[in-house]
Amino acid sequence: HAQDYKEIAAKDKLTDLQLRVRQLIDQVEQITKEQNYQR
Repeated sequence: HAQDYKEIAAKDKLTDLQLRVRQLIDQVEQITKEQNYQR
């Protein structure tokens, strides 16, 4: 079970990282839209 827990923890960390990356991408897209709108 310890091995399973390590795998689950690794997946959770990966999911958390993916979530943060997705948030950054959304912020960049929002800034890009605002810049395009200002032109």
